[in-house]
Amino acid sequence: MNWYFKSMKKENDQMVFVNVLEPVQHSAPMRLAIDSGSSFVHNDIRVSADLLEDAKHICRDAMQAATNHGLKAQSFLYVDTKPGAALIQAADEQKASVIVMGNRGVGVIRRTILGSVSDYVLHHSHTPVVIVPPPSDN
Repeated sequence: MNWYFKSMKKENDQMVFVNVLEPVQHSAPMRLAIDSGSSFVHNDIRVSADLLEDAKHICRDAMQAATNHGLKAQSFLYVDTKPGAALIQAADEQKASVIVMGNRGVGVIRRTILGSVSDYVLHHSHTPVVIVPPPSDN
């Protein structure tokens, strides 16, 4: 987000932050609006309570950061077995003009075997995508 604030932010931007959590047990996708105060999770969804709380905290922090930079913000937490598809769905639902996402910098072997969420979004989204690499150690 810091890269976005320094490099792309415009005065009237609206920020929609999406965090995708993968369920422990495969089930139908769902989403939660973080700012609604609801913590409803359907019975078929199995998500660690600790992971869910951490994800909500990340979403709230993102909304606070956007607010601190003078932006209107919303935050959504998706629970889905396919994070890339969930991010694209969120962008479509929110009519995003651009997707800005991070790249965790996982190794080539892991990325080849498991795939990369950023690579999936880049190649499947009809919305422009900006992928921000992790900060260098230098």
